Amino acid sequence: MESQASYIPKEGDLVLVSPLPASFIVVEVSDEGKTVNVEAVTGNIRVMRDVPWILLSQIDASELNARMQRLGQKPNTRSLAPRPKP
Repeated sequence: MESQASYIPKEGDLVLVSPLPASFIVVEVSDEGKTVNVEAVTGNIRVMRDVPWILLSQIDASELNARMQRLGQKPNTRSLAPRPKP
């Protein structure tokens, strides 16, 4: 995991949001407010808005897969689908 202090999120990044147990994908980034909107990768499709960057820890796909296997979770395929660029 990348250090929280130096991590600058990008759309499509897989992240953990402290202290939540779920994994998320970044769907929108606000440089001005240093916040992101994220969508849960597992479980119900839900969006969390205006999450401060300081609460994020980036994870890679292998970490996500291991975490999901350990917790017996299935991916929310909609949130992992490529998003069209505006």
